Amino acid sequence: MAPLAASRSPAAVAAVVSVSGPAVGVVPQEEYRLRRQLPARGFTDADVRQALALLHEQVDRVRAGDDPTDVHAAQARWHDAPWYPLLAGTSPASIRFLAGIADHDPQPALAALRCPLLAIFGADDVQVPVDASVRALDRILADHTVVVFPDADHGIRVRGVRAPGSDELVVTWLRRRLPAAPEPDPPRA
Repeated sequence: MAPLAASRSPAAVAAVVSVSGPAVGVVPQEEYRLRRQLPARGFTDADVRQALALLHEQVDRVRAGDDPTDVHAAQARWHDAPWYPLLAGTSPASIRFLAGIADHDPQPALAALRCPLLAIFGADDVQVPVDASVRALDRILADHTVVVFPDADHGIRVRGVRAPGSDELVVTWLRRRLPAAPEPDPPRA
């Protein structure tokens, strides 16, 4: 969302720091997440295929005008599957939300960005397709810095602890990229 906000208010934003911000659309991101998260939790390839099929059915049917309540009811036989809670759409409300954002593409907002961007990722992120996001950023943006922390997850943590140097990176990058703040006027006597 930060690149979108910055692209809409270029005069108000001097720089953007994005932490685990995908540069790919919602559906490809969800596909990536399911393909990694489910096996990481011990689910089978067949489970992944079924979860992906449900994801696409949810989005496609709501796009076609079906009520999310009907879509949810049609998938009732899967509601007790142990992997089902990992889907983005597990209720009529979440199916409606997912279908509503499914067509969001962050790339036009990134292309409209007129300020520098620092994009931070964790190499072991199972939620965001890091390689695809980095390729998209490199293709779209001229003024950007990408840092991928080895062994870090979606929250830029390594074994539950903030990746060493991640906070310092943000401060250092911002100090380098932002103009110096003007000195305040001295107080009047």
